[in-house]
Amino acid sequence: MITVIVMAWVKKKTGRKERFTVYKIMRSVIRAGGTVELAGEVADAVVEKVLSLKDKSVIHSSDIKKRVLSKLRAKNKRVAKNFVSFKG
Repeated sequence: MITVIVMAWVKKKTGRKERFTVYKIMRSVIRAGGTVELAGEVADAVVEKVLSLKDKSVIHSSDIKKRVLSKLRAKNKRVAKNFVSFKG
């Protein structure tokens, strides 16, 4: 798992901004039935995406959700389905 602090903000659907945190991604994957290892792989993929953004300071929550779901579908379809149900 990447151990890097990403100084970025997440823009929520409401327009509110909050600090990007890998912990929330990992927690969501684990709650959907994923392992800690899977959660780490998914979090790494999201961090890579955030670091590759032109404007590294803001990422939309919908972009994070899409990236998480894409990685989960490739790794574990059951967890991906649970994630969709859990996140709405």
